[in-house]
Amino acid sequence: MKHLAGCVLLLTSALGCSTNSGSMPNVSQSATQLERANFQIVRANARGESKGFSLFGFIPFVSPSIADASDQLLQGIAAQGRAISLANVTQERRTLYVVLFSLTSIVVRADVIEFLPEPSTSGAQPTGGSPERPPAP
Repeated sequence: MKHLAGCVLLLTSALGCSTNSGSMPNVSQSATQLERANFQIVRANARGESKGFSLFGFIPFVSPSIADASDQLLQGIAAQGRAISLANVTQERRTLYVVLFSLTSIVVRADVIEFLPEPSTSGAQPTGGSPERPPAP
């Protein structure tokens, strides 16, 4: 009977609950049109994660960081001198609560894209009006 009570206590302490929440943050205020074929996908569904640990669920020892997760997402991409941007950015926060501690992780996902130079068209008319007409006789 003593062993059964110990097993039940151990099983109960190992069980916990978890929460998941996600969002699509507006990371920047710039607006870029992805309507034309002026970009290429460098890495689709790139993922970065940062983990944290809290004692009793509210005393943080290691806090997860969105910046660390974003750095991990961009790790391995040579962005020097390239027009790199993130598209379809999502952010997810997961927390597992156990009796004595909680584990929190932040996951950032995005598509990494590179903008291509626009082809220059020779003989193009300047924008903002119609071509000049010769004067009438």
